[in-house]
Amino acid sequence: MKIAGVELAAPDNVIIPIIRGGTEIIFQAACVVDFSEFENVLKAPEPKIRTKPGDTVGKPIVDSAEFKTAINEYSSSKVAWMVCKSLLATKDLEWETVDFSNPETWINYEAELKGISLNEYQISKLVTGVMEANGLSESRVAEAKARFLASQQEVASE
Repeated sequence: MKIAGVELAAPDNVIIPIIRGGTEIIFQAACVVDFSEFENVLKAPEPKIRTKPGDTVGKPIVDSAEFKTAINEYSSSKVAWMVCKSLLATKDLEWETVDFSNPETWINYEAELKGISLNEYQISKLVTGVMEANGLSESRVAEAKARFLASQQEVASE
């Protein structure tokens, strides 16, 4: 796809430096554009169907506590998987206990990061960087608006 003759590409990686004393650990977070690997391993939960007497078609029970819990667990798993996958953009990063084929291990990224002595603030900074790489942050929206408005002013002055 192109807009105004410019081919669209995935966003740049977000660089996330973690500074410990005189040491810098540089993480990179990439935009995860394909969730098919996730979806092949973990299917979205489906609500139970209730058919009442006289109904020709059953209706999903989406307000049940069981379904809400399953959706919350699915969403948490998806975020954990995205964090792990996104951080693979970091050069030479290897997860030791995260197995992308096993959903129960995806949350292990937190323990692994704590295992290299990152504190909760630093882990939060990494997750924020992953979210920025995979979505729009207010700062990126402001930058894009500023670039667009500047380009419009250049066109008007020509």
